[in-house]
Amino acid sequence: MQPARLWLLLLGVTGCAYAPPIRGLHAGMPDRIGRGQFEVGGTAGGFATGTGIIAPTTGGPHVAYGWSDTVVLEGGANLNFFEGLWATGWAGVRLVRSKELGHELRGVGDLELGAGAGLGGRVYEGPPPNPDARPATPVPWTSRWAGGFYEGLGIGLRWRWLGTFLRVRLDASGSTGAPATLWPSVVLGLEARAGQHLVFGLGGGAFTFWNENSGAIGPWFFYQATVALVFGGEKHVP
Repeated sequence: MQPARLWLLLLGVTGCAYAPPIRGLHAGMPDRIGRGQFEVGGTAGGFATGTGIIAPTTGGPHVAYGWSDTVVLEGGANLNFFEGLWATGWAGVRLVRSKELGHELRGVGDLELGAGAGLGGRVYEGPPPNPDARPATPVPWTSRWAGGFYEGLGIGLRWRWLGTFLRVRLDASGSTGAPATLWPSVVLGLEARAGQHLVFGLGGGAFTFWNENSGAIGPWFFYQATVALVFGGEKHVP
């Protein structure tokens, strides 16, 4: 099934309206980089359904800089050109904490906060519920300005080169002609380091969205995969 047709099927209602998520897919382990380290990478993801995994349809590049061992500055793009139809840029900060637990095991956590802007969104275009009203005039997603913020938290456990993490986040957004929309999401994942500089991550989770026009829609299940390069410093030693 084509991704766009799947998206319309999963919405489950004609005329569902929304503003796009700001960040979209999730970060990985909270302690991936430390003071003076720089990261560049990308994440891609798609739907996971009862009939299998759909090819990736959303994602984007990201960069991050370790201002200190407890403050990480980051930014990137959230792109979906197939079914949701949006393109946003985002930037934010993560406040990181870690604690040695013994036996080479370390507990980590972070709080994240950021904002972004771009294009995208969908408005009600079906037959209006009020017979005296007119349906919305179709407007291309590239003509809808969008913006908003996100906030979330992550926790994880790292043993040498292997880590596992859980992240939850709320995106709040608005776009031209579309209702303000909340996007809660959660992801559970694994992350592995190959030496000092190469990182691989894989996760799966669920998301939904809510606004005053459509109510709560979802949940839907998704997967995401990340590849990143870390430069500078020697914080992580396998």
